[in-house]
Amino acid sequence: MALLAYDIENFNQKLEQDKIKKEKYNKDFFKNNSDIMTIGTYKSEEDRKQHRILDINGIKFGFLAYTYGTNVDPDVGDEYKVGYYADPYTSKVTAASKTIMKDEIADLRSNCDVLVVLMHWGNEFTFEYDDEQYELAQFLSDCQVDLVVGRH
Repeated sequence: MALLAYDIENFNQKLEQDKIKKEKYNKDFFKNNSDIMTIGTYKSEEDRKQHRILDINGIKFGFLAYTYGTNVDPDVGDEYKVGYYADPYTSKVTAASKTIMKDEIADLRSNCDVLVVLMHWGNEFTFEYDDEQYELAQFLSDCQVDLVVGRH
């Protein structure tokens, strides 16, 4: 029997809002009944403001996660529940969405040694980067992010 141990779960992906709205799967299990830290989706605005930091051998790793959009639009006022790097209704990167990311990154940056941002971006079924990914990668680097992990 194999044992898999991990400390962090990224719930930020395109299908997440579907799952939140349809309640097909309960990520609150992780948030309420586990030592596993969750990133990318949030129960409240206060929950979103909580730093996600893992201390590993005295090094503080901070985590954030963002997606370009979800298959189901959030209810107005519930946009905070998912970490979006783009407008959740148009999937377009805007000055407002970049400001949110910049502020969250700056706040976490001052509290960790290594800042990791997980990005759900790019085009499905391709291994080619698009212009938006290059531009956002530079933006994240300019914001002092140490490691960007991208996936689709």
